[in-house]
Amino acid sequence: PVVMKLEAARIGKCLDAIEARLSTPVENRDHLLTSGFTAADIAVGQAVYMARHFVRIEPWAEVSSWYDRITARPAFEAALPPEGAELLYEREFYEVWNG
Repeated sequence: PVVMKLEAARIGKCLDAIEARLSTPVENRDHLLTSGFTAADIAVGQAVYMARHFVRIEPWAEVSSWYDRITARPAFEAALPPEGAELLYEREFYEVWNG
């Protein structure tokens, strides 16, 4: 339980940094870089995809909106495991155990 709590806190700090980046007032902040959708969105998006199993991203409004945008892309859908495939995580979310 201690490791999960520490990891959840670490992920939260990462989400804070992403939120700060996405909250910067510039002309285009639909993606991490002002030039638009880039490999940065893909790499960070994959990390957020995995992190969602341990931390709920809804408290980070900009991260949640950004994640919704990148996961709506057809290429994202195509990259997901096929129906019935063995998954790395069996559940959508793992609560931090407080026992």
